[in-house]
Amino acid sequence: MGINPAWKPWEINPATISAGSGAGVAALVEWLDGAVGRLQDLLDREKALVFRGFGITEGQLDPVTDRLLPNRLAYVHGNSPRTKVGDNVYTSTEYPEAGSMRCVRPTTARS
Repeated sequence: MGINPAWKPWEINPATISAGSGAGVAALVEWLDGAVGRLQDLLDREKALVFRGFGITEGQLDPVTDRLLPNRLAYVHGNSPRTKVGDNVYTSTEYPEAGSMRCVRPTTARS
């Protein structure tokens, strides 16, 4: 499977959900509640979803993440510094931009 350089994640914004500009967390939560069956199909088809333009603050994040990831886990004993921004929601790795990280794939035994 080749890499498609033109690919980008599917963007969901107030216009996409017919909520009008300036729609906030309440409009997104209402849309998510109505899209339960379609959301997984959309994710399977598009491979990634990005939610933009809803003006959601840290204090408004939990109702959205409760619908998207109801069984999320706490970040416990992790190797990189992170900041908690919601109920089991954390920032990405907070290493300085000039630093580098190395990801190692564990090897598996072959029989």
